[in-house]
Amino acid sequence: MAENEISPLLQKYKDLLVPNCMAAMDIAMTKVRDHARQNHRYRDRTGAVTKATREIPATFEGDFVSGGIENTNRVGMYLHEGTKAHPIRPRLKKALYWETPGNVQSAEAGKRNFAKKVHHPGQQPDPFITRAVHENKELFIEYMAKAINRTLGQLK
Repeated sequence: MAENEISPLLQKYKDLLVPNCMAAMDIAMTKVRDHARQNHRYRDRTGAVTKATREIPATFEGDFVSGGIENTNRVGMYLHEGTKAHPIRPRLKKALYWETPGNVQSAEAGKRNFAKKVHHPGQQPDPFITRAVHENKELFIEYMAKAINRTLGQLK
């Protein structure tokens, strides 16, 4: 095969490979997103933080296909990274207010509480996204290998 025949073949390979790899990355990221949503240690009372964990669509820049996972809920960052101990003060009112939950087995159940300030002990980190990526790294290899094989099949 002459050199002038190889260049168009390589271009065709790249034109087929890039979309196949981007599709593989999107599928892998969806599976990692699902893993992160199902395997976290925090308690999500409303489901908002879990639903805010989403995949970033695959992109192609230079010679690299990349994708990602993010959590778009502000609280998600604090859960993922953790927080130090800190005081909580009212922003708009003169005092904080909360009711002790009724399911607490004590005389405190249903009690109304007021405070000018409370001390939050901090949040232990729960790197659920990082953990999901690391626990699924073989998945990326598998899907990229399938994308390469699919591309080679399309060249025939």
